[in-house]
Amino acid sequence: MEFLTGSLLELITQTSTNLPPDVRAAMSIAANEETPGTQSSQALDIILSNVDMASDDAGPICQDTGMPHLWCTLPWA
Repeated sequence: MEFLTGSLLELITQTSTNLPPDVRAAMSIAANEETPGTQSSQALDIILSNVDMASDDAGPICQDTGMPHLWCTLPWA
């Protein structure tokens, strides 16, 4: 059971704090193609900054995604 708990924690941590390199690259390309000073450019810059901070500090990329809740029914419980 400890292995399962550790594995789930690692899965949730990685999926909440890290974007795959290809996704980060695509977002950087999109940010560079936006017209500087526009709201869309500012939004992408903020998102990219948040992605970097999440990766560096192991914090969630987006703070409003909620928290997963799991209910397990065991045959002996």
